[in-house]
Amino acid sequence: MARLTESLFADLSRGVPDPVARYEAYLGARDASYMRLETGVATPRVKPAWAELSGYDRIAIMTMKAIVHSTGDVIPLDVTNEDTFPFLSPGDVVEVPCAVDLEGPRALSVPPVPAHCEALMTQVKAYERATIAAALGGHAADRARALSLNPLSGPRDRVPTLAAALLTP
Repeated sequence: MARLTESLFADLSRGVPDPVARYEAYLGARDASYMRLETGVATPRVKPAWAELSGYDRIAIMTMKAIVHSTGDVIPLDVTNEDTFPFLSPGDVVEVPCAVDLEGPRALSVPPVPAHCEALMTQVKAYERATIAAALGGHAADRARALSLNPLSGPRDRVPTLAAALLTP
């Protein structure tokens, strides 16, 4: 990885005819090296079209094209949970693979998640709900409570200080 990055910066410093193409080649090599490390497979993997996208704007365009042309493309999108994850509320928003056609996105079924993932997803949803309530209510105690539910917030005794620091301009 270090050699790939050094080579990229050296090429960009010297100037290359097409810096974007050079960066894309770097990303491809980096991705291939990650996959080699993770899977032990040296052959490049074939990515779905959405994986090549670099931003929400492109996902939105791809989604609109799939709707207009009724392609049935599978795109990861945020949709209401309905019954995708039975341990979450039907109205919760979840990101799952969706088939997209003239009718819009339809969540595809996903396999059951392991218990430790279910616990984390449940905790994150509780944090998201509390964050929305805190934003609507505007009370400091609600903000600290919401932040305390975030699995990344650290020791609970530090949450009030963290919440205050996040709101300091």
